[in-house]
Amino acid sequence: MVEQVIDASVAIKWVVKGEPFRNKARQLLHDARLNDITLIGPPLLEYELESVLQYRLLRHCKKITSCFNISDVVNSRDCSLRKTVN
Repeated sequence: MVEQVIDASVAIKWVVKGEPFRNKARQLLHDARLNDITLIGPPLLEYELESVLQYRLLRHCKKITSCFNISDVVNSRDCSLRKTVN
């Protein structure tokens, strides 16, 4: 099994338009799906993503195109993401 480590700075680019290097992050996700690569995130990834989204919404820095539960993105059946264990 092939694994690749990501953090919130990569995962946030999957859902927020206008992020620098968004295309590369989305390509990483696409390639992981195609090649059966498990993406590994830190234990607090969901909270980190939620924090960034809340900050951006409050500051109007980036346009969020839809409201969603970040767990749905992290635990999507289309994305194999395993949290690391301390």
